[in-house]
Amino acid sequence: MQQNKTIKGFRLRKLDNSLYMGFMREVKSFLAAKTPAAMGIEGCATKFVKALEKANRSKRPRSKHPLTKELATLHENRKARLRCLKGHVWADLDNEDPEVREHARILRNKIDSYGNLMRASRRVLAANLNDMYRDMSVEPLRTHVEKLGQMANLNAIHAANTAFQNTLDERVDSKKQIIPNAFRDARIALDQAYRELVAAVNSQIIRNMLGDDVKVENIAELEDFAKIVNVLIKSYRTTMKQSGPDKKKDADDTDDADSKS
Repeated sequence: MQQNKTIKGFRLRKLDNSLYMGFMREVKSFLAAKTPAAMGIEGCATKFVKALEKANRSKRPRSKHPLTKELATLHENRKARLRCLKGHVWADLDNEDPEVREHARILRNKIDSYGNLMRASRRVLAANLNDMYRDMSVEPLRTHVEKLGQMANLNAIHAANTAFQNTLDERVDSKKQIIPNAFRDARIALDQAYRELVAAVNSQIIRNMLGDDVKVENIAELEDFAKIVNVLIKSYRTTMKQSGPDKKKDADDTDDADSKS
């Protein structure tokens, strides 16, 4: 009885995304080394490579998020409100009334304590403006803000900063959905391309095994490629066994090469 030299089955769905992409990239490197033309599988090999490239691209956004422009506007809005507040406070440092100058001095020192707000990163600015509102909206600083007539400006800064933070959170949450969904779809397509590649290799090996009257060109290259992929599958099954009891059971299962992932 002839030894089965076909590519073994492998349940791709049991691989997490990192292992999955690692496995597919190694298969691609084996393809390049053996050359699809030499094995007579150019069509399905090309489809596999394109599916892998799409899966790689799907893990990162290809264009700006629709909320990016709105975030930039909100960021500039809160900075404009902050400049307005600082402008009034700094101007009152030269007020003729000594009490007004003292109120302005206290607020200037407090604002300066948050560092260079105008050059802070967006996230740092958000945190600092939250701290500033928390500190200046209550006593004893609130009195100084009210004496200079700046409560409206302070509230406007807080409202603009809150709007920026809410929109930023919305963008982050939506990105978490966009990227996984895109990769999920790309992975399904890559699964299919891999199965077609395996089927193309295996069908020719099986055809060659049918008898002496049926010979397949480049059978040596096909069998060598299948052997290399089987070694790779064995390696990944070992990794899966080491990753936990639930995966160990699945990794031990041997299924057909065209089993659904």
